[in-house]
Amino acid sequence: MTAATQAPTKPLDLEAKWPEIFDSMTPRQVHTVVQIVASSWHEGREPEREHTARLAARVRGDLSKAEYRRLEGLPPAR
Repeated sequence: MTAATQAPTKPLDLEAKWPEIFDSMTPRQVHTVVQIVASSWHEGREPEREHTARLAARVRGDLSKAEYRRLEGLPPAR
């Protein structure tokens, strides 16, 4: 593993870091968001609040797939 892809050594605790993002979510929804963010985190990408909040909104159903992709700067799904 290179320094750029070295696994993080500190714990990932998104619920403690940004509790307001997870307030209205079920445990299953929280788990989904944490797992998605953790997969990038283990590759060396530091979690960002804005991305995590948009992802949580998508998982809760507050954002459509198209709106989520637009806000994330992703191309429209085919």
